[in-house]
Amino acid sequence: MPASYWAEALATATYLLNILPTKMLQFATPHFALHGSLPSYDHLRVFGCKCYPNLSATTAHKLAPRSVLCVFLGYSAHHKGYRCLDLDSNRVLISRHVVFDEAAFPFAERSTGSASLDFLDDFTNTEPAPIGPTHVLSRAGPLVDMAPLPGLPRAAAHPAPSVASQVPSCQPDVLVLGYAGLSADAGGAAPATASLPVVAVPPPRELRHVYSRRRVPPPAGVTSTPPTAAPLPRGAVPVLPVTNQHPVTTRAKRGIRLPAVYHAAPLSPLPKTFRSALADPNWRAAMEEEHAALLQNHTWDLVPRPPRAIIVSGKWVYKHKFQSDGSLERYKARWVLWGFTQRPGVDFAETFSPVVKPATVHTVLSLALSRGWLIH
Repeated sequence: MPASYWAEALATATYLLNILPTKMLQFATPHFALHGSLPSYDHLRVFGCKCYPNLSATTAHKLAPRSVLCVFLGYSAHHKGYRCLDLDSNRVLISRHVVFDEAAFPFAERSTGSASLDFLDDFTNTEPAPIGPTHVLSRAGPLVDMAPLPGLPRAAAHPAPSVASQVPSCQPDVLVLGYAGLSADAGGAAPATASLPVVAVPPPRELRHVYSRRRVPPPAGVTSTPPTAAPLPRGAVPVLPVTNQHPVTTRAKRGIRLPAVYHAAPLSPLPKTFRSALADPNWRAAMEEEHAALLQNHTWDLVPRPPRAIIVSGKWVYKHKFQSDGSLERYKARWVLWGFTQRPGVDFAETFSPVVKPATVHTVLSLALSRGWLIH
């Protein structure tokens, strides 16, 4: 694989070391020492091989492809799934349902050339790690690799391109890509222009004709009737229309204005604390309604506290809900939990969201209709 994916390889190697026995723990695994359960090895696959993740849950329509060719990049740290690199879109897909071809490697089949891994040898080296090859885009041809010039010091292996130099008029239109910092003062004479990568750029074409759209006159005998005035929206007030040049139709150009509606009835202010909310009868009624809804939906079960468990607390959130005309609809109070107090892998292992697909609802309704069942 290219050197730009060394971080993915390092994360996969760390994951494998955490589930392998070690002498430091009397041939036990770090996973068992942390979680108290034996790790599973059934899900392990060859790093960098071909894989085909299932995309049926995220496709836009049923005619979209169900899978795509990807490269296996390791295991997700926060999800139960595999990390798959889509070579066409350069996106990382996480999926639990993946078909692997562990005998084929997409990057090995491509002739990408050998990448330098010298940045991994010296930890004090200030040279940035390569994140993909460096290319220069030209108008005349494909991407051109900018290889380091021979004889340059290590710090100048990947310099920034400088301003293009001009070529005599006797030559065709050619853009010579130079390197910043190359001069005779840097120690030694500058290399010849012929040794630099050259990209041909075609000359710009001259615009000879300028077309403009002209208004077509109506046919003879056809008279244009003035448009009828549209009815005013609800609550709109007619004003003098505004004339400008931009084509966007606004309320000012239509000659209407919607005055703001202000609610003048006294409102209970948003409470700052829980005790101030209980002292207000409006917010107290909203809190009692929220608590009754949570009990009716059987949101939680009261159980003894497990040892060394972090209790998830929460807070009350208060908000005024208004109608479209600005009048007060109701006082709304919500009980929101602080889910960020728990740590993944320590306080919980997996999370599930109950989602029902439309196909399941259609199947249940069809069975209920054919059997004559009651639907609640």
